Amino acid sequence: MTPKDSIENYREATAAEKQAWDNTHPNGFADVELPSAELVAMWKALCQLVPSGSAGDFNHNTGYFELNGVKDITTPQARTIIADAMRRGLNSPSSVCNGSVLLGRTNLPGDIWYNATVTQSVLYDAPNMEVFILQPLPNSAPGRKVGIGANSITNCPKLHTVGHRVYPAVSGVKLFAACPKLENVDFLLDVNSRRHSFSISDCPLLSYATVASMCACGSKDSVAITITLHADVYAKLIGDTTNEAAAALSAEALAEWGALLNSAAERNITFAMAT
Repeated sequence: MTPKDSIENYREATAAEKQAWDNTHPNGFADVELPSAELVAMWKALCQLVPSGSAGDFNHNTGYFELNGVKDITTPQARTIIADAMRRGLNSPSSVCNGSVLLGRTNLPGDIWYNATVTQSVLYDAPNMEVFILQPLPNSAPGRKVGIGANSITNCPKLHTVGHRVYPAVSGVKLFAACPKLENVDFLLDVNSRRHSFSISDCPLLSYATVASMCACGSKDSVAITITLHADVYAKLIGDTTNEAAAALSAEALAEWGALLNSAAERNITFAMAT
């Protein structure tokens, strides 16, 4: 406990919580570096700077820090994320999200690129990044969007979630190159100025929600665009069960994926498979 803390703020862990701890910490506290009260306070203070609130915390039950949905951040990893934020604050705005200095599993989001276009590199060669939040506002905020280009976010082998709406800033580019684990990203292709053909063919694990966001806006009168997908993602759209990724889906899931083709056609969008 900290000097200002009280026993009333604590309770005994439930049986389920104890079992969860045992499952994730087979060596007890031997494999856990417990943080100082000062580090926890700094973490909470930094998280409170995020306007959307509750972006992160320290979980006293598990012994882990939490941020952007990542719930098993160790004490050394938390220090790395804080160091990323401090380095970012010392850099110029043009390198505020420079991947060459982002070494954490996720990030404390800044607000430099809110409603901006960032065709230069903002996250690249980030070996540990899993969840990247570019903007601090909640996804429901009106107009929250960022235009990206071929070099904006690349070569992040563990990246699975990008926490902001994006659209291709120019036509004919490959987005998220060398990001093979990317699953979750929200596209906003709502007006012609944000409708450009693009490839996202390096990402075989795109979720249904991600692909659905690509064809959620527009009409038959909108600018025609083509979106090129990885073969595994395209196979889910056309119901090609000779493909292992598509074959693993239930009939109901395949039907949901297939319905996206109609949604795309109604919005003058064509899906293609990378060759």
